Amino acid sequence: MRPEKILFRAATGAPLQPAVLCVPGRNGGGNIPSSTPSKISSNSSPRPAQHLYVANGLTQQVLQYALPLTSASTPSTMFTTSGYPLSVAIDSSGNLAVGDTAGNLYLFRAPLSSASTASATLRNGSTSTAGQLLFTSAGDLFAASVSSAHINVFSLAGGKLSQQITAPALVWTEGIALDARNNLIVANIYLFTNKSNLVVFAPPLSRAESPILTTPVQAEATYTNLALSPTQLFVVNVGSSGSGSIDVYPLPLTASSTPAFSIITGSRPGAVALDSSGNLYVGTKGGGGIQVFTPPFSAASTPSVTLPMNADIISLAIGK
Repeated sequence: MRPEKILFRAATGAPLQPAVLCVPGRNGGGNIPSSTPSKISSNSSPRPAQHLYVANGLTQQVLQYALPLTSASTPSTMFTTSGYPLSVAIDSSGNLAVGDTAGNLYLFRAPLSSASTASATLRNGSTSTAGQLLFTSAGDLFAASVSSAHINVFSLAGGKLSQQITAPALVWTEGIALDARNNLIVANIYLFTNKSNLVVFAPPLSRAESPILTTPVQAEATYTNLALSPTQLFVVNVGSSGSGSIDVYPLPLTASSTPAFSIITGSRPGAVALDSSGNLYVGTKGGGGIQVFTPPFSAASTPSVTLPMNADIISLAIGK
């Protein structure tokens, strides 16, 4: 298979950089957008147009919405995959990665449209389900493996799996993000106990890793998707009672970090992402749709926009 020129860039020996540094607010893993809206002066260039990508597990589609989102927004583009889409990520060039329940990773090359077809299909190792995805600025793709205790890393220059990151501290990995120091943050679930914590690895990342820290285990918590601002980590807590919340951790994380507060979404949350103005997007499960929260955030935050959808959303991405 001939490598694609844009998606398949050779990995270098330089330390990994979060792709967000090229496109702020691109996805829910490793994105570091501004935490507060900034006013654009008449002498400054307007922000590039952004789109929201939604993995809808009910309809087997990935939907694209132009931002800003309203309660009446309709998708401008729809992609169909052979398996149910569970995860999406977009790189700085606007290329889209989609993971499905069959263990496939599809790469759609920009510019995207409803007629787009995958330029390449990869296998997410030996696992059957792809968790949260993120791109690095070097062009590599990280994929959490929901049914296994490791993170798959694809060096897209070769179009194949290049390594797996694993550690005894990992039990069930579903959410991942890269912070400003290139630390890999992993949402770690303790199966059948309704407990979760965060495990952090420092670069350079290798196959057998010892985490630099693990946060205290939280009871009645099932952690899935992650999103980062410069000062806060947003964690989807599916919970155990069917309600759930977005747990918010101050940054940087330490071995004693616990949530500063939780945002109650009303509907069971499934995914989070941040745009370039620091607005928080929450995708909900079981038909709740998409909620938008504006900063500053607190336990009293309520949605400024709600887009009703017939959807089961467990992944969001924001970018070109």
